[in-house]
Amino acid sequence: MPNSHLENLPNEILLKVLHYLETQDLIRVSLLSQRIRPICHDETLWQTMNIHNGKVPIGLVELILNNGCKHLRFSNAELVGNMKLNKVSQLRYLVLQDCKCIAWDSPNEDFLETVMASCNSLENVSMNKLPLSSYMLKSMCHQNGNSLRVLNLEACRGYSGWKQHPLDLESGMIITSNCVNLKEVNFAKAQISESAINYLVENLTPNLEKLSLLCQSQITDKHVWALVNRCNKLCTLVLRNTCTTDASVTDIIEKLESTLEELDIHRFCYGYHVKPDKLFQLRKLPKFKVLNYSGASPDEIENLRRHLQLHNIRITDIKDQTNEGEISVAAAHNGQYKKDFDGIWEVSAKRTEMFKTTI
Repeated sequence: MPNSHLENLPNEILLKVLHYLETQDLIRVSLLSQRIRPICHDETLWQTMNIHNGKVPIGLVELILNNGCKHLRFSNAELVGNMKLNKVSQLRYLVLQDCKCIAWDSPNEDFLETVMASCNSLENVSMNKLPLSSYMLKSMCHQNGNSLRVLNLEACRGYSGWKQHPLDLESGMIITSNCVNLKEVNFAKAQISESAINYLVENLTPNLEKLSLLCQSQITDKHVWALVNRCNKLCTLVLRNTCTTDASVTDIIEKLESTLEELDIHRFCYGYHVKPDKLFQLRKLPKFKVLNYSGASPDEIENLRRHLQLHNIRITDIKDQTNEGEISVAAAHNGQYKKDFDGIWEVSAKRTEMFKTTI
């Protein structure tokens, strides 16, 4: 359609047509005329953005956020430049997966700090392999503590100045003292100090329902005891590759008897054992559905299946002990920690590859 004909359409019709465009096409159309530009910036066109791959100019991020985006995902992207936002962000869901954040004249957490400082109604946050500054955590937790329900910090670590370090006791205190309504937390492979681990297991909100501590080698039976005594509403618990034993299984069964649906645990790790026959007791739990068990022999897995499958419990033999720390009761989980590139939790969002250069 010629530009002149397009401009003759009523605003309502133009807006309906624009809803069918991909993000990159929407940006191109916005450059056609001064009349069309404000229609292209209508908030209904920018509610959900799922951008994958390459160098993303900060100007585009500013455009997305200033136009009222509520669900935003960047994956395998390099976010380049210094960002300035002219209004409070409306973000509800934020996913940054395998991204790099690079400011031109500041340390590389600058992007995250600016985004978090602009948010006050985040519900679900997923950040993967990112350095997190104390200022960023404070902004996220202080301003969004009441609204935050899901927090995924998989493989994240602390950051101050130009130095990276494990998330420390202060970080644990910031999260637990502010985020009192969390339902799901993923600390899989995150770099966390011993003091922070000790504090977290004793102070995480008792409202928690799903928790992953995958590959947290500092977690022992005493930590699990403290955790399940406090967080006795847990339905999903990931303890694979931790220093836990049969004693932890006893405490889990006792304290989570009425809630537990899924358990992810190891047969042998760091010299610590969880014996198959100890897991037979899981059949006592009325809601239990899924056991993910790593490191067991084929005979042990088969024996477990004989004892548990009559109780409609599915056993998964996990061969790769470095798998992602997914929190995933199969029927209820919406792909928030999985490689589900065409969604942002339950929100459908087709992935857009706007920039072809990979990082």
